[in-house]
Amino acid sequence: MKRFFLLLMLFAFMCLTNASAISQLEVRFFDVGNADAALILSEGHAMLIDGGNKSDSQLLYSVLKKEKIRSLDIVVATHAHVDHIGGIPGALNYASADLVLSPVEKHSSEAFDDLKKYSIKNGPGLAIPSIG
Repeated sequence: MKRFFLLLMLFAFMCLTNASAISQLEVRFFDVGNADAALILSEGHAMLIDGGNKSDSQLLYSVLKKEKIRSLDIVVATHAHVDHIGGIPGALNYASADLVLSPVEKHSSEAFDDLKKYSIKNGPGLAIPSIG
């Protein structure tokens, strides 16, 4: 199911960035413990899906800094568990985001509070997609 979701997100990302048939697409997966984190790059656009635990913040910050990725088109928090959103604030501490998607607007955890804080600091805040 997660692979289907990732393929769906890749398709949406390519459509949003007007990727042509000759575009380059790169997907990087990061070892972030119990969860996955993926950085998708295409023709100067970048998308981050999940971010691992809070201890993975520095990893994401370092990767974005090394690659000189100062802007993320889309950041997706697939769900509000700390092992999926904990590292996203590290990415948003380095790079801005045009859109930060979350399935919920409230969750009782420090990791979610940090996600909200950095999505406002370096982006438009959290966007909750509608069902359907």
